[in-house]
Amino acid sequence: MTKKSALFIDTSGFDNAVVAINHSGRITEVKFPIHQNWSEQLPRQIALLFKKAGIKMSEIEVIYVVRGPGSFSGTRTGVSFGNALALALNIPVFGVKNSFNYLTMRNFTVKIFRKYIKPVYSSPPHITRPKK
Repeated sequence: MTKKSALFIDTSGFDNAVVAINHSGRITEVKFPIHQNWSEQLPRQIALLFKKAGIKMSEIEVIYVVRGPGSFSGTRTGVSFGNALALALNIPVFGVKNSFNYLTMRNFTVKIFRKYIKPVYSSPPHITRPKK
């Protein structure tokens, strides 16, 4: 019998982020404060999560990512990482609302394969170009 495992990523917050694994009903989580360098911090925290849970990344069967609204950089990084990981592992990825409670991941079923999810930002990005 194979064990069902799900990865949950929530980087949409303005103060803290959480990544969690549900492995056969056992929830393992890592909460961490938000800092700069999301692209470096998130993979490090997820590696810590897998070590803490005692499972391999290849055992994950589905990924849930909070797609916002929320922090622009955090949401963008979490969604991008979830999409990339799902593509690499050839597993489904689902975008969930901010209010999603990852403890409900206990009895998941996968019916629809999502190729990717799109982030939802709390406001338009403030991108500027240098003056010429």
